[in-house]
Amino acid sequence: MRSVLFIEDRKPRQLNILGKTGCENLKKIEGLTLSENPEYFIEQLNVGNSDILANYSLIIIHKSSINQIGLSTLYDFGKKNKSSIVLFSGGISSVSYIKDKFELLQLSSLELYSLRLINFLKNYIDDKSDHLTELAYGKKWKLNFLFQYRHLLFLQDQKEDLSREDEERNNITKEDLMMSCESILGSKYSMEEVDKEIKTIIAKL
Repeated sequence: MRSVLFIEDRKPRQLNILGKTGCENLKKIEGLTLSENPEYFIEQLNVGNSDILANYSLIIIHKSSINQIGLSTLYDFGKKNKSSIVLFSGGISSVSYIKDKFELLQLSSLELYSLRLINFLKNYIDDKSDHLTELAYGKKWKLNFLFQYRHLLFLQDQKEDLSREDEERNNITKEDLMMSCESILGSKYSMEEVDKEIKTIIAKL
């Protein structure tokens, strides 16, 4: 069984989006630590202390609550322990997923607090989740990446410079996104192969 640490410093937001029943169901999940004192965790991260994260395989935290030291502490912990990190914020406009030395998923608060959240957490803790991006896309996560990869292939065919940094995705290049998609999908695809895979998945929906 895997363990999850959830740090939310704006509890009213959690209640407003999930509702009373949703919050109660969240608290009942075995293996999930909902920080009752998020300020303590945030303060420790912001001075570079990662000991508080020990034994957690997934950390979900409000991105705006931590400073640059806190962010670096999180990333270093992820690299060292192969733990996954989910950053959420009302200021994040699009879902971003990168897997290098650890998995990093960034999404908006509304996308996090969706109907998928509780099922995802239960499946993740029981090691029944296929991919971290199920939190954002549900069981159709692979289809989403195939469409994203197809778009990148189209841009490549149009001779667009994929090495240019994308400001909407925290300056990650489209070239990086393409390599990330290939890593997630497990292979490089041609446009024809992508279309075939998309049609196969859609036919099963």
